[in-house]
Amino acid sequence: MVAVPRSLLLLLSVFLGGCTPKSPRYRAQLPSGGGWATHTISAHGLLWDVRESEVLLGAGPNYWSSAKESVFVDSAGRLHLRLRTSGGRWLSSEVSTSLPCCYSRVTAQIEGPIGLLDPRVVAAVFLYRSDTSEIDVEFAKWGQLGGPNAQFVVAPAVPATRIRTLKVAPATRRVVVTINWEPESIDFSITPDSLAPMTWRYLGTERPTPNEHRLHINLWLFGGTPSADLSDVELTISSVEIESQNCPQDAPGGK
Repeated sequence: MVAVPRSLLLLLSVFLGGCTPKSPRYRAQLPSGGGWATHTISAHGLLWDVRESEVLLGAGPNYWSSAKESVFVDSAGRLHLRLRTSGGRWLSSEVSTSLPCCYSRVTAQIEGPIGLLDPRVVAAVFLYRSDTSEIDVEFAKWGQLGGPNAQFVVAPAVPATRIRTLKVAPATRRVVVTINWEPESIDFSITPDSLAPMTWRYLGTERPTPNEHRLHINLWLFGGTPSADLSDVELTISSVEIESQNCPQDAPGGK
């Protein structure tokens, strides 16, 4: 049996998978029927698609709003997401942007009530192609009053070796989230304020491989149902950096 170099395998997967480089003209295909239509916004040097749906859709399910009251860029160029009420409904928010064809390192700085999110509120930064090809950093209690309030996941989250739960301090209002996706591992990191990072390295064999994945950031209600005393929630995405890595020089997205 002839050994095939990893670089050649990656190059073949890029072309056969139909992946093309991240560029101003390229937008990886979004799931049809998921509330992704014509709404876009520019922030942090990236073009983001903004989710919109007046019918209940997952996650949650929830209603999703692309209105300027839900998703906007401030005068300093920072992207904001809001979970808010309007017309008797709770409206969630989500944005998505393309990733390079190759493995990527994604870093996002997020500000807001991270450590004190309501038990039914979920905030997430994740790389997504499908429900079985997904890499997540989630801040959530999943309806519980105590216990962990954050987790790293390589979906699907079964068996339990594909998930790592942790606890972010209640006073935390700023975190730097990093997902370092490489051929042999996935490294997760949450750095709260100026404290030491909380990290996890996933080495399981069933890891996603690059194939038109996208970066998503969202803010939504677990089960689509608010707590009785829930107030509007806002997150500020202060910075987002996407770096391609482990790419052959001649592959799309390579450097």
